[in-house]
Amino acid sequence: MIYFLTLSLSFPVDNFYTNIGIVEKQWIKVLENIKEQVTPANYRTWFSQTSCDPSSNGTLIINVPSAFIKDNLSKRYLPLLQSAVESIYGRNFPIDFK
Repeated sequence: MIYFLTLSLSFPVDNFYTNIGIVEKQWIKVLENIKEQVTPANYRTWFSQTSCDPSSNGTLIINVPSAFIKDNLSKRYLPLLQSAVESIYGRNFPIDFK
């Protein structure tokens, strides 16, 4: 005899976490856009280890692994980032690095 146990979980879905999932999917599209515009070495060096979080004030927070990468992205690649973000999201967002 085989018994199946079905559990019904009921909990509210936090809108913040839902937004994080959407932002992560959109960030992957932004990275794909950037990947088409830079060399593979530049993509690996500057973009491959980034992630993105939403903030409550409408700013895209780009998480970077080091201050060195943060400085280079903000100084050398900010226009590219802004263009890629606008092409995927349909509008500009302020960008901050963390």
